[in-house]
Amino acid sequence: MHEFDYERIRANREKMVPVEELIEVIDPQAGEVILDIGSGDGYYALKMARKSPKSKIIAIEMSAKGNNLLRNEMKKEQIENIEIIEDDVCKIKKFPEYDKVFFSIVFHDFVCKEQLIENLKLSAKKGAKFIFFEFLKDSQIGPPRQIKLSGEELMEIGKKCNLKLESEKIFKEHYVQKYLMGSP
Repeated sequence: MHEFDYERIRANREKMVPVEELIEVIDPQAGEVILDIGSGDGYYALKMARKSPKSKIIAIEMSAKGNNLLRNEMKKEQIENIEIIEDDVCKIKKFPEYDKVFFSIVFHDFVCKEQLIENLKLSAKKGAKFIFFEFLKDSQIGPPRQIKLSGEELMEIGKKCNLKLESEKIFKEHYVQKYLMGSP
C-alpha cells in the first residue's frame, strides 16, 4: 500500500473540492452519530464536528499518520466530539451504531465494497443514510480512470446492497450520492 501524501492533498483540497456544498449534503445534526470511513487526516470529520458540535463523528482510518494529524488538530482546536478508530474497515465486522456513514473519495479503493456495506447495515439506526463522495470517471484529478467508480457503477453496487438512491449532485470533478437503507 502506498504512503498517502496528506500535506499535498491538504494544500489542494479546497481548490479542488466544493467543501461547503458537500458538508451541506452530509448535513450533520445535533445528536447524530456519523461514521467517516477512510477519514484520512480527518479533514471532513473536523468540518462536520465544527458544524454540529452536539453530534458525534467517528473517524475510521487505518493510517496512524492520518489519525495523528487528526488528533493534533482536535487538541489544537479543543474538539471533543470526534472519536478515532484505527483499523482496516474491510476487517471490521461490527461498527458502532450510526445515523449516517460518509465515504470521501475512498470507496473506489476498497476491495470489500459490498461486504463493507452489508457489515455497516448491521449497525445502522432506522433511516440511516450512506453518503458517497467520489471522483467523476472522466475527472482529470484523482486515480486512473479504471480505478474510479462512475455514478452508475456506484448505483449498481447500491442496488445489490438494497440501498435506495435519495439524491445525486454533480460537481466539476466529483459527484456525491446519498442513499437510504432499503427494507430488509
